[in-house]
Amino acid sequence: MSHSFYLRQAIAQAIKAQSEGQNPIGCVIVDEGGAIIAQAHNEVSKRNDRTAHAEMLAIQKAIRAAGNDSARGWTLYTTIEPCIMCLSTIVMSHIGTVVWGAEDRHMEAHKLLTATAYMRTRRLVTIACPDADIERECERINSEYWTSMGRPDVLRPIEGED
Repeated sequence: MSHSFYLRQAIAQAIKAQSEGQNPIGCVIVDEGGAIIAQAHNEVSKRNDRTAHAEMLAIQKAIRAAGNDSARGWTLYTTIEPCIMCLSTIVMSHIGTVVWGAEDRHMEAHKLLTATAYMRTRRLVTIACPDADIERECERINSEYWTSMGRPDVLRPIEGED
């Protein structure tokens, strides 16, 4: 299966989140053989839990389903570049690869991967926006949500130092 196939599965999860009034982010985790071992969508409002991001929930499900010993062989697919909390959890869980559908130009958490010596030594492979059509779809879903919430500022980069 291709990255596009799994990103489309993550988009299906994002649409579930959207239908529940959640921030529409979806995530799928795949093992080395290409089997989906976990999928989730944001449930922050539903659970009244700021940590109930799609990636966090999917990681918890994957560990319960497959243990943590094989995590280096996993690929995590998410509709939007992971936030700082999720990216840190991905690194600390030793997941091998992360693929995201659209960049988060507001947070740009991927920059953390080179911020410290520790992070530079991690063996996390990142693949950003491998399919232009999926990237546009992920951006559209995200943009519609934040615009409907009266927060279009979340879609723009933060001005300031790099």
